[in-house]
Amino acid sequence: YLVSQMYIDGDVVADANTFQWITYATSKSVTLLSGTQGPKTVRVRFRDGALNESLVATDIVTYDTVAPASASLIIAAGAAYTSTTSVALTPGATDATSGMYQMRFSRCSDFNSAAGACNRTAWVAYDTTYGAYVLTTAGAGTYPVYAQFSDNASNLTTTNPSAITDSIYYDPTDPSLTSIEIRSNTGAVTEYVNNGSVRVYLTVTEAESGLDKILI
Repeated sequence: YLVSQMYIDGDVVADANTFQWITYATSKSVTLLSGTQGPKTVRVRFRDGALNESLVATDIVTYDTVAPASASLIIAAGAAYTSTTSVALTPGATDATSGMYQMRFSRCSDFNSAAGACNRTAWVAYDTTYGAYVLTTAGAGTYPVYAQFSDNASNLTTTNPSAITDSIYYDPTDPSLTSIEIRSNTGAVTEYVNNGSVRVYLTVTEAESGLDKILI
């Protein structure tokens, strides 16, 4: 005899396809019980025209409707300024049910915007580092980067993730030294000194990120 019927049960809603013998088919739609997140079991058994029954076949799927949590993004280890257009990113997110799957980045908070204009990356496997994101092809200024995450059940952090962002100031211009003058230790203007302790007076301009350190 050929297989004629099948019986589906488990963590599923009772309907016309479950908890009763129905006509055999190679696929059927069932609705998982939605009360709790986590693993859901679906069982099926078969019988033929002589009512001989098979063993129970079982499969398990993880039910997860919750987006990743604790999402964050840090640019260049938290630096306020960068002199390069390519920066390292430190993304982070958690998903307690199905686990983290993918991430992507953009200069625009709306991830539906054109990929080119916003330098939106393709989806890549989730990690806590992203090696080289290009901030800009333009000039100096403050540039934000936004992150979006997906779990293994394809739940996304919000499609307009204004909270999952960091920014950094891009400054490609070196400081300009316009003058240097050596004076005596007392600050007197002179061409000669009689000891090794002197004062150095500098005039330096920096229009973008400001001066940080000096090496003499």
